[in-house]
This record gives sequence, C-alpha cells and structure tokens, in this order.
Amino acid sequence: MKIIFDHQSAETDNIFTFYFKTEETISYTPGQFIELRLPHKRPDNRGDIRWFTLSSSPLEKELSITTRIVKNSSSYKKTLKDLKPGTVLSITTPMGDFVLPKILQTKIILIAGGIGITPYLSMIKYLIETKETRPIHLFYTVNNEGDIIYNDLFEKYKLPTTIVVNQPTSAWGGERGKLSLNMILGIAEPTDNTLFYISGPDSMVKDLSETLEKTIKDHKRIITDFFPGYN
Repeated sequence: MKIIFDHQSAETDNIFTFYFKTEETISYTPGQFIELRLPHKRPDNRGDIRWFTLSSSPLEKELSITTRIVKNSSSYKKTLKDLKPGTVLSITTPMGDFVLPKILQTKIILIAGGIGITPYLSMIKYLIETKETRPIHLFYTVNNEGDIIYNDLFEKYKLPTTIVVNQPTSAWGGERGKLSLNMILGIAEPTDNTLFYISGPDSMVKDLSETLEKTIKDHKRIITDFFPGYN
C-alpha cells in the first residue's frame, strides 16, 4: 500500500519522528510494525527495506515512525532524513503480536531500551485517546538524559514510570546505571499473572528475557520485540 511523506519532527539531536498520510484507511493495533521500502541511489549493503514499529496511534490521522539517525547511519537512514514532502512510498500491512492483552485488568510491566520505546508510544497514545485505564508500570532505560523522549506523554496518562540512565550527569536525580531484573521486580512487585513486555536492542532483550525465564514459570508471560542494529 502507498503512503505519502508529510513532515518530520526532531525529538532529540538524533531521534526523529516521520509522519505519513495514507491514500486509504489503514487499520492496526498499537504495537504493530510495518515494512517500509525506500528506494534510493547507491544503497549500502543493508539495502532499501526496513521494519519500523508504528509510533502513532490507530486513531491518529497520520502514520508515524520514530527512529534514531546518526552521522554513520546507513544510506537508508540518511535518505529517510532527507525525504521531501509529497514523496510516495510503499509499506506492507501492519503486522505483529507485540500488542496489549485483551483483558484490561491484566497487570503489565513494559520494559524499553532506547528506541525500543516506540511501540509503547503507540499503546499509551491509544490508551489516552480511548480513556482506557490499565495497570501498567514502564521501565525505560537510556544512555543519557538527552535520549529521553515523550516523557510528557507518560505523565499525561499518569503512567508509573521508572527511567534508568546509564551515564547520567550529576544533575540526574533518578535511577542510575544498568537496568536489572532485580530493580524491575523490586519496584514493580509483579504478581503470578503479570505480563512482561521487553522492547529494545537485541542484546538487552536477550539478556533480560533469559534472566526472567529463570525466575518465572510461565514463559508465555514474556513478550519480546527486538530492534536489531542498535546498541
């Protein structure tokens, strides 16, 4: 299906959100992702296709994706950053099962590493728009304070949020260092039915999910979403 690039906004010095208009109504569930084809001259060995979780809510008029772009980014990311309004691109139908459970009372722990926050942006926007209340605690780990995005969104939903900064400045008053399972379990106090969502760089998701599997008996309570290529 076709989408039309409309505009972009800078969330930080190297994190950007890209907004697209659609030629037809696209239905999706918060947390799902799309494949975006971006043809460009002299693509590097990573090619012209990427997978992005939608950071927009299904109730918004435009689709959006949020991603990190730095100086040594791929030819794909550099082309994305230079897109001109009106450019027509092709995406797949949204897909994936990294979505909220149907039972509203289910206790949920959301864990995000860096740009892995994007599926939760879609979820929380949707919950705000629908006025749907769920028992959720968000753990969000970043390298430094400048990497934190959309904290105002979480405050608007009154979402219990623990932000952990790996390399904080002396001014940072929150949690410091590396996000650990002990920290998560100690702060959130999950029940035997709590669902754990883990989204972020491969290594973080792998480490946390493997450690968590040793702690809880039901592995179906662990839902993961990998963001390859990020540290």
